[in-house]
Amino acid sequence: MRWRWWSVFVVVLLVFFVASDVMAQRRRTGGSFGGGSFGRRSSSSSSSSRSSSSSRSGSRSFGSGSRSRSRSFGSRSSSFDNDFDSPSRRRSSRGITGGRGCGFGLGGGLCCLLVFVGIIALVLIARRKKGTSSGADTGAGPPSYSGPDAMYVSELALGIDWRARPEVQSALQRLAETGDTSSPQGLANLLRETVLALRRAEMSWLYVSTKDQGPMAPQSAETQFNQLATAARSAFQHELVRGAGGQVLTHKGPDQQARSTQGEGTVVVHLIIAAYRPLQSFESPDAEQIRMALDNRAALTAEQLGALEVVWSPAAEDDRMSSAELEQFYPNMRLIDPNSIAGRVFCTYCRGPFAMELLNCPHCGAPAEASKDNRAPPGA
Repeated sequence: MRWRWWSVFVVVLLVFFVASDVMAQRRRTGGSFGGGSFGRRSSSSSSSSRSSSSSRSGSRSFGSGSRSRSRSFGSRSSSFDNDFDSPSRRRSSRGITGGRGCGFGLGGGLCCLLVFVGIIALVLIARRKKGTSSGADTGAGPPSYSGPDAMYVSELALGIDWRARPEVQSALQRLAETGDTSSPQGLANLLRETVLALRRAEMSWLYVSTKDQGPMAPQSAETQFNQLATAARSAFQHELVRGAGGQVLTHKGPDQQARSTQGEGTVVVHLIIAAYRPLQSFESPDAEQIRMALDNRAALTAEQLGALEVVWSPAAEDDRMSSAELEQFYPNMRLIDPNSIAGRVFCTYCRGPFAMELLNCPHCGAPAEASKDNRAPPGA
């Protein structure tokens, strides 16, 4: 009988620790900045008279304060606001409730039966198509689009360790507060500065993930971009800084205290881009391929960049995320091949990363000779 009570006690403890981890995740802080537009190329190729009329009728572009149908990322307006009030939805609802649908009786029953059978057939066909394409890229988005305004959507996420975490957080905070998020050129500059901050932290790269989709129509690109940006920002509960649409919103956030079990903490940075040209991808978590992918994105001009969203978490100094928590909160991220970061070793004493050509660890001063064979990050 006693072992049963011990079993209940152990289960209660496990539930308590899981709940504590969930609460810690819900309290996590973050920051973001970005903006952009979709369909700019198609609208700019028309005549001036048509472009002026299209701007009044709902083209997506960088706004100048207009609150009409123009949709621009980074502003407080949402591209989903009018989904449930669109004319197509109103027409479909009238067709269901007010049309000459299936009545009662033999004819009506036969009609409903045929509709039901048709629905089942469509579901079976869809499942069969899904099964035949199960070996395809799971990140594949909408069908390929070949129009002159075709867009490509990409998300590149980097996990950075404790030694570079404060510098990366500080750099992104500064960009969110001072960067120009209201113009294409301003966003292109922000993209280059973000890539520069990530490249400077290369010795501290730990984890990476990437998603690439396209080519697709601007409407589809807007949807995919929205989904990626929303997912990245929903990973934390308190957004301490938000730079968008030429405005900056800041919040103090909850009082927190760093736990000793979390160490100095890590940070994850999401770089989400919608562009009018293909973006270089990579298959393996190799540092050289990551460098090339980042440089390819930094080379985007204002005309090629459609939209940008930079999201990072944690954002508060005392909100620490250990490498174990990083793996838990971001399960899609993969450990970067330690041997692909040329010349990096980890100190035997403080476990901090540094260049192997140094004579001493720059973090604790220990002789570098004792760490020459430590290429893998702690816990790898």
